[in-house]
Amino acid sequence: MKKIINPWRNHPEYNCFGCCPDNPIGLHLEFYEDGDYIVSKWNPWKKLF
Repeated sequence: MKKIINPWRNHPEYNCFGCCPDNPIGLHLEFYEDGDYIVSKWNPWKKLF
């Protein structure tokens, strides 16, 4: 799988709940090319339970 570079990473107003690594309550998703598919894996944190 090849990691997809996030084009919004350095944008000053970027605070996506799904994929911004700097959002303290976000999911911090990373995306990968897997053949014809775009995939991501998410594991819940203990603090959510």
